[in-house]
Amino acid sequence: MAGVAYFSGPLVFESLETELEAVRDLVELHAVLGRAAFFGLVFLAIPTMFAIFRELEDEPPSCWLNGILIAGTALLSYLLLWAGHYGGAIRRPEIANALSWLFPIL
Repeated sequence: MAGVAYFSGPLVFESLETELEAVRDLVELHAVLGRAAFFGLVFLAIPTMFAIFRELEDEPPSCWLNGILIAGTALLSYLLLWAGHYGGAIRRPEIANALSWLFPIL
């Protein structure tokens, strides 16, 4: 699902460029956070595959590998929520400051 959003985002922006000109900074921040989360998920797939292969070999994954997966999943989940909040704020400007303590505008 993230891949579809990643590759269709620029096309949507081009088609709605005049409508979104007022919130251009928010659109760019949404794109940067979404891109960071997308590539983070791609990179997190590598240690995830290591953990799966270790389980298939009947060896438990090491503690550091579990820590990387838990911390990476938590961080990337937050980034996805942050990007999603900005995506909602683009279409509904009234919610832009709704959770400013959790999702600060950079």
